[in-house]
Amino acid sequence: MKTSKLCALTTAALVLGTAGSAWALDAWRDRRGLYFGAQVGAGSGQSDADGAESHIGFNLRARVGGGVSKQLTLDAELGWRTASYEESSIDVSESLFTGLVGGSFFIYDGLYVRAQGGVGQLTLDADPGGDDGYTGFGFGAGVGYEFFATADLAVGVGGDYQLFSFDDFNFTTINFGVTATWY
Repeated sequence: MKTSKLCALTTAALVLGTAGSAWALDAWRDRRGLYFGAQVGAGSGQSDADGAESHIGFNLRARVGGGVSKQLTLDAELGWRTASYEESSIDVSESLFTGLVGGSFFIYDGLYVRAQGGVGQLTLDADPGGDDGYTGFGFGAGVGYEFFATADLAVGVGGDYQLFSFDDFNFTTINFGVTATWY
């Protein structure tokens, strides 16, 4: 009885594994269908408040979307940017969480332009001084290049500019990163 269950599970795993490779070959490098991806990078962030300075931070993003055509993809992205610095003898920890929807238009081969918009939550934690949180709307634009490393994995580099508008100030970031996208 246990041997037949093991054989059935092994056979099912082999069939699904083979089918997964076949599904990947159906849309060989045409960016159509469902995809998910991640980006790791760094960049500069700065408030437009009086006396604010630019600070380098680390960012991490995840996205899921779909390819509308060979040239156009649409997605939803969750992002996190963090930076720690000292300002006026106060240790500051900064976190920006973003939820954006966007699209990428592939101009030529793997070269693309990108636009996005959504919301952001900025948290500033000062020691001493406490923490403050701000929520606002934002938009972004960027460029990048990706190439297919395997039949369904595209690896690339990209950069973007994002502007978030909060009640009393604006916060801008310029980010660069390495991306991995599974189509």
